Amino acid sequence: MPVSENEQILSEPLPDSASTKISRTCLSHISNAGFINDIGNFVGTIVDDITIKNRLELPWKPSTDCKMPHSAHIKKIKREKRYLNHSHLEKYEWLVYSDRKKGLYCKYCALFSYHRAGSHKQVALQKLVKQPLQVFAKLFGKDGDLTSHEKATYHKEAVEAGRYFLKNYNKPAMDIVNRINTQRLQQVLENRQLLTPIVETIIFLGRQNIPFRGHRDDGSLLDIDNDDSDVMTNEGNFRELLKVRVNCGDLNLENHMKTARASGTYISKTTQNALIECCGEEIC
Repeated sequence: MPVSENEQILSEPLPDSASTKISRTCLSHISNAGFINDIGNFVGTIVDDITIKNRLELPWKPSTDCKMPHSAHIKKIKREKRYLNHSHLEKYEWLVYSDRKKGLYCKYCALFSYHRAGSHKQVALQKLVKQPLQVFAKLFGKDGDLTSHEKATYHKEAVEAGRYFLKNYNKPAMDIVNRINTQRLQQVLENRQLLTPIVETIIFLGRQNIPFRGHRDDGSLLDIDNDDSDVMTNEGNFRELLKVRVNCGDLNLENHMKTARASGTYISKTTQNALIECCGEEIC
């Protein structure tokens, strides 16, 4: 039986039950930083902009000496193994491997697809998007998993969205609207700077499943005229974490809280709900 360069086939007696197996790959070769950067850590979670940027530009890659995983299949009463190959990752710019999930993902679709496809968005996307591709029997060809994925409309839309995101993140001045209106660009940059600590705090609380609010959840964050009873009031984790940021030297946040009008602080209950909803949509 001919063996292609991209797969290694081992024939063995038929086992009692046929099941797909994924070998352990390169746990001994991966540093803590590698585990942190594994895209499997971020699929289906709230992801901030810097994380998206790093996952697109600096995805974790297995070293050349890592043992790659395989999937087992029954063919003509024999079990055959199909191995993932480093050349597969080199063939497609969008393809990344997750050692944590022991499978393949499309980095763009995992971060930018709506996780549903079809004319009415009724078809749930699974392998390479929400779930890792762990069966390597047919990756290429007319009906190959990787070949078909690259041709899919939802994939092309996700790639376009990812590249547009990187372009605007790395060079916000190149956004066509901002190029037309430099004043708007300046306001965009200022708003982004002001919202960053607020959004990061919301994401932190969401990831840790920590309640946001306390008995008092309005008014000035840095009210120096509070009496003793106000000082003892529980203002909730969200407001207290923002105070910690200010106490740790976040001058931009401190200045914003001291100078912004009451309706422009971005920490009201209404704005909190809007930002929480936006963050929640990232994992829907």
